[in-house]
Amino acid sequence: MIYPNELVRYKNTNFEHPKGLQIFSAFLSQSRRHKRKPNLPKKNPSICKECFHGIQYIWEPGARWSVRIFWCLVLVIAFAGCITMYTMLTQRHHDQVLVTIVDTPRLPIYEIPFPAVALCPFNHINWIRLKAAEEKFLPHNATEEMHKAFYELLVALDNVNLSLLVNLANFVSRISTPTVVQNIVLQDLLQFMAFRCNEVFTACRFDETEMDCCKIFVREHTEKGVCLVFNSLLSEESRIKQLTDVFYPWRVRGAGEESSLSFILRYNASLMRPNSTHLFKFSVMIKEAYEWGETLYHILYPFNHNDIRVTPIMTETSSNARAVSPEQRKCLFSDEKSDKYERIDGLPYNKLNCLAQCQHRYVMKHCNCSMPIFFHKIHVFNYLKAPQQDLYINDTRRGMECDCVDDCLSVVFLVAVNAQGFPSGYINKSVPEIIAHIYYTQNTLTKYEARLEFTNMDLWAYFGGVLGLCLGASMLSFAEIVYAMSLAEVVELTDIQV
Repeated sequence: MIYPNELVRYKNTNFEHPKGLQIFSAFLSQSRRHKRKPNLPKKNPSICKECFHGIQYIWEPGARWSVRIFWCLVLVIAFAGCITMYTMLTQRHHDQVLVTIVDTPRLPIYEIPFPAVALCPFNHINWIRLKAAEEKFLPHNATEEMHKAFYELLVALDNVNLSLLVNLANFVSRISTPTVVQNIVLQDLLQFMAFRCNEVFTACRFDETEMDCCKIFVREHTEKGVCLVFNSLLSEESRIKQLTDVFYPWRVRGAGEESSLSFILRYNASLMRPNSTHLFKFSVMIKEAYEWGETLYHILYPFNHNDIRVTPIMTETSSNARAVSPEQRKCLFSDEKSDKYERIDGLPYNKLNCLAQCQHRYVMKHCNCSMPIFFHKIHVFNYLKAPQQDLYINDTRRGMECDCVDDCLSVVFLVAVNAQGFPSGYINKSVPEIIAHIYYTQNTLTKYEARLEFTNMDLWAYFGGVLGLCLGASMLSFAEIVYAMSLAEVVELTDIQV
């Protein structure tokens, strides 16, 4: 019997190896071992075949041509859909559409300053100071003709306003007017003859506190001439007040008449011109502290109790809209520089101030003159037209075209006035009186925010969603592609060196 296990088997013994018979692998010399190729992966023509779904079926070994063609069509359609959607996204991003949303409907009312209140009398001349004005503006040896011309000048200035300069124009055009009267600076004359707070105010109250009217109302130049203004920042006196009082412009704690600005105006008959037909009344403007004037105003008549209810609405444009031009976003930030939209020196940008500067520029251009008390508004200058208004409205009148956008942080005050006459038993016709209460209607206000509908972050987020939807890819897929291509390049360079 033969036992195969007892037969002698041939062993591949390497007698040259230092360890002798224990090693059966062939011994490589030191020089041949250095020439050995590094242990790198082989080049694979299907680079990152799992990065995009379906791409592995195109060059899968042994796949039918019908399968390859089918998946090629699927990938072409997917890439075309991806490119189409990305084009739509970029166009949407290029349009830079602004949307307005409600940031908060419950913003506390004390977070915004109380509006500036401008009281402008319709009669600009205090006739009690007539003698003092003659001594100040006329020479000591003034003739009767000079006194008469000076009196007629004051009559022309008594009811002058932005759009009623006819009487003043007739007086200036007279040839017989003495030179001394013609050379009087109207601004200084109106400033001297204007009413002072102690001449018209009887009592003032703000936020449940009795206050001195002459300390809270200051004289300022507005579009309606010299006015007594509360809580404003236009005059030098108001700016000094802001430096000494950190809470100025002041705010109120809540809504209602108790937290209102209340005042009583009284006008003695001796302050008016004898035989004057002008009624004692005031115009009131509710505006922001930095605004030169307000186109909308309300008239306070004597023997009336006026409740002026104010509803503020705040609109703020988000900082991400700075990427859009002011023309497209329709507003200008306070710290933004612009050569197109004008602003009053020393004041932040405001639309009404921009319009006032535009009107002033028109007057300087066409009339070569300016009235610091208020801007000239006569004939062509009393009508302000919006840009491209003639394209939508059949209006052949001439006017000033002023292109001004809103400020990106603005507060609009919606005003409603409820005037009630005094009871018959309380009327004293010899001393006309006006009572007014100005207050907020609610303890909170609505704040709107305008922001870009589609930002750069949205573009990247939507693009990632399109890649996942059409190609089933992500950032990791692109990282795998870069890794596979880099690895293939390393293998190719290694082959060349070997």
